[in-house]
Amino acid sequence: MENFYLLLGKKIREMRKERGLTQEELAWKSGISLNFMGQIERGHKKPSIKTLKKISETLGIAPSALFEEIKYAPPEEDLLIEKIKSLLKEGSEEDKKLIYKIVKSVLLKDKKKRG
Repeated sequence: MENFYLLLGKKIREMRKERGLTQEELAWKSGISLNFMGQIERGHKKPSIKTLKKISETLGIAPSALFEEIKYAPPEEDLLIEKIKSLLKEGSEEDKKLIYKIVKSVLLKDKKKRG
């Protein structure tokens, strides 16, 4: 899955072009530098809420429109952690303590191997 900021930048570029604006025009009307606008559209910079509000006002849209249809999935590692947490909720307190000891032992053993 693409990076969230790449998707956001693509959305801004798409909406800018739909309105017949150049990157320079959007930057100037939004009160931000052309360089920064380019970095936002390429997903290299993370715009603040204030900057997104300025851009959306210039585009004549609600700020939420910038996020419509953006499908973002968290990294696989985050999903795996959530699955483990979900399973742990079903276990007893004793099971949770045992699992913690096992995980800690495995991670410390791996750390010692690498170090």
